[in-house]
Amino acid sequence: MSREVKSKDTKDIFLGILFYLLFSLFTWSFLYIYQLENDFSAKNFITASVLFFIFSIICGYLLVTYLLNLQHKIRKQIIKVSDEVMHELNIPLSTITTNASMIRKNLQDEKDIVRLNRIEKATQKLKRLYENLVYDITKDVLPIQKELFYVDDVMRECSSYFMEQNRNVFVFDMDETQIMSDKLGFEQVIDNLLSNAMKYSDKNSKISIALKDMKLEIEDEGIGIDETQILHIHELYYQGNSESEGKGIGLSLVKKFCDKNHIDFTISSKKDIGTKVTLDLKELKA
Repeated sequence: MSREVKSKDTKDIFLGILFYLLFSLFTWSFLYIYQLENDFSAKNFITASVLFFIFSIICGYLLVTYLLNLQHKIRKQIIKVSDEVMHELNIPLSTITTNASMIRKNLQDEKDIVRLNRIEKATQKLKRLYENLVYDITKDVLPIQKELFYVDDVMRECSSYFMEQNRNVFVFDMDETQIMSDKLGFEQVIDNLLSNAMKYSDKNSKISIALKDMKLEIEDEGIGIDETQILHIHELYYQGNSESEGKGIGLSLVKKFCDKNHIDFTISSKKDIGTKVTLDLKELKA
């Protein structure tokens, strides 16, 4: 569901509740004034108030039922779309993987083996994109299943994609670290951070990844960020460098994920020296 659609739904719900409350207040006030002007007794007022209260409950129930049915329809449609996407993408991916494995058994020519390796790697990337797509579609409407996984394994797997570009030198210093969290969401966070580290660094510079005592650090030797930019770096669509590609939503999504999963997320940077991002994972310790 897009941010604009969600914003509109929230606005509609707020306006509906506000209208209901104002209508109730106005009706109750009118009832009170009317009875005062007609010299009605307190007993009659209490009786009328009880009837009005019952009427308000019925109206409130109908309003809430309508809003919940609306949300249920939207959620059902999103789940239906995600199921269709999963089905349509999973079949060709499985077909490619299965046939590639069968072809490998009969290959002997080194050039053909290299080509097949490229096909398999491209298939793995496509599968990961497919998983991320399904995750993005369903994460706001379905409960996210947390799982145990090793952060060091995720870091190597995510880094391998960027290392294949033969651009930056990656240096690792990681301890075996296991956490309980939303693995796909965590992988998206790492992809964003590594992408930024490469995007704002010279192609021959070093990117260091350290994982010690439940703290993950990703440090580059890039253009850096000045202090005024760091204050705004988590804002949606903010870009410190207007000439760079992208829409400036990466770090905003990173911050949102970290806040939701109790990960302390900090950035330290110096202009023209580099940037270090730190994720404190101690709250996710398995």
